[in-house]
Amino acid sequence: MLRSIKSSQRKLRIISLRLEGSTGTLSAEGPDSNQVTVTDNDVGDYTVNLNQAFAAKPIAVASCESADQNANVIPTKSSVRVIIRTIAGSPAAAEADVQMIIIGSDVDSKI
Repeated sequence: MLRSIKSSQRKLRIISLRLEGSTGTLSAEGPDSNQVTVTDNDVGDYTVNLNQAFAAKPIAVASCESADQNANVIPTKSSVRVIIRTIAGSPAAAEADVQMIIIGSDVDSKI
């Protein structure tokens, strides 16, 4: 019999979303897009602002939908900066569509 473990000790929160950036107008899409706002800082430089900050720096993972682009993330408690670069030819900043997951805790105590 399968059982799920329910614990509020770490109060994990997962935000999954897609950044639509290739059209030139940045927007957040997906199941948790209502939990963030997005800012287009420059070509290939986006900031995902969390409506509710985490208690500690979260884990953020991003992947470009195009095989010749790479996404780097810089998380803080209240935002995640995403920097996109092409990896084919000479590296350069580029607009991209990005799949993203942010996992963080709403408590800062460690178990």
